[in-house]
Formats: sequence, C-alpha cells, structure tokens
Amino acid sequence: MFIRDTLCISPKETYFGALFSEEVKFYTESWPLAREPDYKGIIPMELLRRMSRLVRMSVATGMPLMDQNEDIEVIIFASSNGSVEHS
Repeated sequence: MFIRDTLCISPKETYFGALFSEEVKFYTESWPLAREPDYKGIIPMELLRRMSRLVRMSVATGMPLMDQNEDIEVIIFASSNGSVEHS
C-alpha cells in the first residue's frame, strides 16, 4: 500500500493546503474546534442537511482527493474522538 495524498480538517488551516505556512498558534480552549470548509461547494445541499458533522467532514476530505487522483483503491478515514463532542 502506498499513501499518495492526504487531506485533513483540523483546528489549523490544513484543509486549504496551509499546514506549515502559518505561524505557531497556541490555543487557550481545552477543546479547539476544527476549521471546517464551506461544504456547499463540495456536497449537494439536499445531502448536506441530513449528514452528521463527522460524515460531512469525512466526505469533504474524500471528494477533493478523488478529483485529484486517478485509480483510487482505498480511502481511509480516521477520527481521534469521532462524534463525542457533546457526550
């Protein structure tokens, strides 16, 4: 297995390709929130309103990778805490 490309939604601007271009940020919150993209340009509205936040983030990270790469065999999604935001 070879990893050809990655994409991430996180508290930093990782989704827009600026992983190491920002200065170091220090968060005062105990749980920094992810900086999510505008899903309207990625996912159709009729599907978007029925998706959980975790599914939205997963689809939004997978769709651009599918557009940029040919012959994708596997897409792996991972979450450190999943849907435990309000648990």
